[in-house]
Amino acid sequence: MPQEINQQEITTVLKDIAASLRALIQPQIESRLSHFFPSSEEMLAYKLSDGTRSTRAISDIVGASHMTIGNWWRKWEEDYSIIESLGKNKPYKAKYSLSKLAIMFGKENNDGK
Repeated sequence: MPQEINQQEITTVLKDIAASLRALIQPQIESRLSHFFPSSEEMLAYKLSDGTRSTRAISDIVGASHMTIGNWWRKWEEDYSIIESLGKNKPYKAKYSLSKLAIMFGKENNDGK
């Protein structure tokens, strides 16, 4: 008799595979996006920019001042157009996931990464 396929087990395995792949490609993503995000704090702030978190909320998580977060948002909007404003006095929202950004705009470093 064929073994019954348990949908929940398959879903769990697929989630584990996806998490492992994300962990494996994270160094590549960071390397390819270093021209956008010179520091890991800056990359995390971009990732947290979901349109609901304020500069203060993100600064509490990232460890940078809320003014720095605001400056990053302006730079990403004006220089790169990778973030969008949701209106006056509203938080910004990242236009792309980090992996999509790395595929679309990533740059290879001199070491071939």
